[in-house]
Formats: sequence, structure tokens, C-alpha cells
Amino acid sequence: MTFPAHPQRRAAVVTGASSGFGQAIAERLAADGCPVVLGARRLERLEEMADKIRADGGEALALPLDLADPASIDAFAVAA
Repeated sequence: MTFPAHPQRRAAVVTGASSGFGQAIAERLAADGCPVVLGARRLERLEEMADKIRADGGEALALPLDLADPASIDAFAVAA
């Protein structure tokens, strides 16, 4: 999945998006119309969030991310 080019509406990247503050921030950004890239270790929870955001009319992409793993960070950045 890619987001269509739109210079005034850039995607927001949210780490730790599977729960807590990260989840709340991602949900708010999506509700405000921002495309969101969701990153966290619990990919299943991220995919559930992305499905809900899309069902509500938003744009979301869920990607695995472990901030303790440099390779994971690099892969996330490339995909995002």
C-alpha cells in the first residue's frame, strides 16, 4: 500500500502505536484526516487498528517496528 502524493497532507509516523499514548495519538491523527503509518512490535494489534481506521474512512499502514533493533528501524523507515 502507498499513499497518493499530496504535499499538504503528509503521512504521520507513529511509533508505539499498538497501545497507550501511541495508539491514542494515531487514532486522533487519523480522525483528523492524516494518513498514518503505525509502527510497533505487536503487528497483529497494528493491523486491527489499521483496519478500523480504514473502515472509518481513514488511511493507515501497519508495519512491524522494534526500536531496540537497528535492522527493524531501517526496514520500517524504508517501508514508511
